[in-house]
Amino acid sequence: IARDSANRLASDLNYRLLHIFSKFTASINDTEREKDLSNESPQPMCMLLELVTVLKQRKFILNVGGKKYTTSIETLTRETDTFFTALFSGRWQLAVDPNDNSIFIDRNGQVFTHILEWLRTTEYFRLQGLLEMLVNECFPDGTLLQSQHKKILNQFYHKIYQRWELIFKGSYDGFHADAFHSRCNNKGATITIIQSDQNYIFGDKEDEAVCHNSSYGPRFGKGADISAGNGETSRHSHYTNFPTTYSDTTEKGDTTFTGAKKFTLLEIEVFKLV
Repeated sequence: IARDSANRLASDLNYRLLHIFSKFTASINDTEREKDLSNESPQPMCMLLELVTVLKQRKFILNVGGKKYTTSIETLTRETDTFFTALFSGRWQLAVDPNDNSIFIDRNGQVFTHILEWLRTTEYFRLQGLLEMLVNECFPDGTLLQSQHKKILNQFYHKIYQRWELIFKGSYDGFHADAFHSRCNNKGATITIIQSDQNYIFGDKEDEAVCHNSSYGPRFGKGADISAGNGETSRHSHYTNFPTTYSDTTEKGDTTFTGAKKFTLLEIEVFKLV
């Protein structure tokens, strides 16, 4: 009986600590509240942060679809912007079993076994890092796009892991119009990325084959909203007439993409769907 009472007390304590953690986290995430606390009394704020750290390391029971796991908030929130960071942020109501104060999540318990294993070994196998590797593999061989750019482009295409093949690179294939068209015409859907001086990077996608004026490189819009010339990389050959065909949502006009109407071309990369 004494053991049962002790277990109930420990379980109840864990529940109360989880509730406190949730409230404290919500308070810390409130920027204005954090400023007020810092300005009025820095010491209590430091104590609050230390207490939250301790609470994160405490063990508790997680009930996922009837299968129970013992883990910690620290383990579950190692990856940012996930279900668990939202769950313990104070924004959601915790579903707690009154019998053992376990937190219930109505999902597949067998699947969660693998998720928890990932999170427990996150120091050695960074889940976010692996996702970035997958995104980077979607645009192999290019040098202009960062991981976040690749992710955004595939979001535009509505397939987050859509693969693309580099079919033209100006610094390798040459900037002449005939080189561009010989490699990019009749290739189906393509994405063109242009780098101009002052490190501006911009581009567009084509749902059909690239078949513009053979005297020019890539051009977008019927009024040449963006136009790359033939061969030259200097400012004389490349310009923007934006907005002519496309809508100007920033009200920056022909300075939207390059900071000026005419620009110096540094690089072009064209990708086609795989």
